[in-house]
Amino acid sequence: MQFIAISLAISFFSILIGGIYTYLVLYTDWLKPLSIQTRRHKPGHFWERLPLIGLNIALMFLLSGVGLYFGQGLFDQSAPAHWWLVPAQVLGLMVLDDLYFYFYHSALHRVPFLYKKIHRIHHQATQPFPLEFIYVHPLEWMLGTIGIVFGLLVISLFSPVNALSFWIYVAFRNLHEVDIHSGTRSLIAQYIPFYGTVEHHDFHHSKVTANYSSTFTLWDKIFGTYDHAEEKG
Repeated sequence: MQFIAISLAISFFSILIGGIYTYLVLYTDWLKPLSIQTRRHKPGHFWERLPLIGLNIALMFLLSGVGLYFGQGLFDQSAPAHWWLVPAQVLGLMVLDDLYFYFYHSALHRVPFLYKKIHRIHHQATQPFPLEFIYVHPLEWMLGTIGIVFGLLVISLFSPVNALSFWIYVAFRNLHEVDIHSGTRSLIAQYIPFYGTVEHHDFHHSKVTANYSSTFTLWDKIFGTYDHAEEKG
């Protein structure tokens, strides 16, 4: 049960950070100099979004708890056998999950039924704030978790997935989603090659087309969906 408790605690604190970040973006001027888009958020947007955000968070914790309970045998909860094991597994999860996300996300845009019935909800946020990463149709984030499961299963073919690798990745994934929906300029990430910056994803929200990847812009560049207009001027 300790493994499940720690896993859910990581998600809880990620959401908490997202809530604090949302407050700073919406209700203070502290981050205004870093805003990518010049127009201001409309008053009441947060409260309009809150019911669906709250529902998704509740479902996420419930289903994650159930999934971790039945899937905890997949994880090695002992200390890593080698120093390189954890970073290698985290990187593997990042690549495999993000590759799945690219094709899944592009399908949500390119298949009219999926966009109209599912993904269009998320794109009501043309100027997103941090917690809007979970302002989605419940089916969208549920299907999105397939990428994590896919990554875990592939890695487990070579060695058991260490619990520490999983915890680090969960924290990274959640905080990355909070970050890229923040609407505030990247100060460090812009210097990391092929890394999905806030600018990259914010442009996707403002224009809808192109920039379908999340963690690595590499997929957009390989498959011809990269638009670097956000880097101009």
